[in-house]
Amino acid sequence: MEQHLLGAGFLDVTIRLWGYRILSLVIIVATVLATGYFKKGKFKKMLISALTIPAYLLILFGVLLGSDLIFVRGNQLYRERRFIEYNMNFTRSAYNIRIEEIEAENTGAITEWDLIGNEDLIANINLLSEQIVLATLEEYQTNIGEYIFPSTMPAMISINGQDTLVYMSPREATSNNVAGHGSGAVINYAARVSATGLLEYVQEGHIDMHIEQPVINYGLGSRRNIIDRARTVLPHIEYDPEPYIVITDEGRLVWVLQGYTMSNQHPFSQTVLVDLGNWQRTRINYIRNSITVLIDAYDGTMYFYIIDRTDPIAMAYRNLYPGLFEDLDKPMPESITRQIVYPRFLYNIQAEVLRRYRDVRVDVLYRAEDVWEIATESTNLNRTLPRNRYSTILCSN
Repeated sequence: MEQHLLGAGFLDVTIRLWGYRILSLVIIVATVLATGYFKKGKFKKMLISALTIPAYLLILFGVLLGSDLIFVRGNQLYRERRFIEYNMNFTRSAYNIRIEEIEAENTGAITEWDLIGNEDLIANINLLSEQIVLATLEEYQTNIGEYIFPSTMPAMISINGQDTLVYMSPREATSNNVAGHGSGAVINYAARVSATGLLEYVQEGHIDMHIEQPVINYGLGSRRNIIDRARTVLPHIEYDPEPYIVITDEGRLVWVLQGYTMSNQHPFSQTVLVDLGNWQRTRINYIRNSITVLIDAYDGTMYFYIIDRTDPIAMAYRNLYPGLFEDLDKPMPESITRQIVYPRFLYNIQAEVLRRYRDVRVDVLYRAEDVWEIATESTNLNRTLPRNRYSTILCSN
């Protein structure tokens, strides 16, 4: 094939498969004969019997090479079509890509009525970035040196009865903090700024929830790291590098940490190089966001949920660690599920797969045509980097 697609091909399931079956018989017969000749002291015949194995392998190699040149190369797409379809279907399944492609039509310029009819949508267009939010919080915070903002994440919360896009930034303690713990979270609007161009903060009295327990003893910047805590209990999965904090109906701050099962042994699925952080990379061809860990920011209590029962790896871990996971019939609290954000880590992996594995024809994939490119952006250092994904929860009439 013009592009190397993983999985068995035409020659693999025909000549190579039967060739290896015959090879096993050749090895058995040659071993029996060589052993018998050795016992009888007939070393020449023993050597000939042993050499039949490499001789057979050379013949098999020649047959494979000749068959490839005569039967496959001339009409490779026809011979390999069934196996390319396997590669397409298994790859999309392995990365849990289940999307429906819809072709958008250009209806012309946006009219005033379009704006009026989509006010809720427009009111939640993100004008900021995580980098801007964190840099501003660090620059203008009080109690400098006692608190840090190691993370922030877009979230949809209810403000005066309206779903509103905000950034939620937990305020964690440094080693210089006298209190010894973090305190609450700073919430700012994502779709608007103040009159001076700075962040516009959400006042606590305006949101339709209240933080009853603002203390943060467990987080990302503290000594009680939540990822290390979860990995100690369940070490065999990969954890998302960007956990985020949510507010429950009871007014508690809870960390949401996504867990992934991975493998590089899925049949026919194409591999992707994944950056795990800390200078670690690995190739996978299967991933599932099957486990969600909820960690109370105050007392560190952890709750492990399996959110994808179709993942055999996650279900195997459930059997391996009885009592660790919440009951399958026990749903995650609704106050938390409505604040769940699609993980960037998984999104970027699926986006890389979708560059080729969309709703395309077999011949298009075979010729590596119509390959999408990941959007890029320029930085202040005159470097071009992949553009961060933008995703949020939007409601439109």
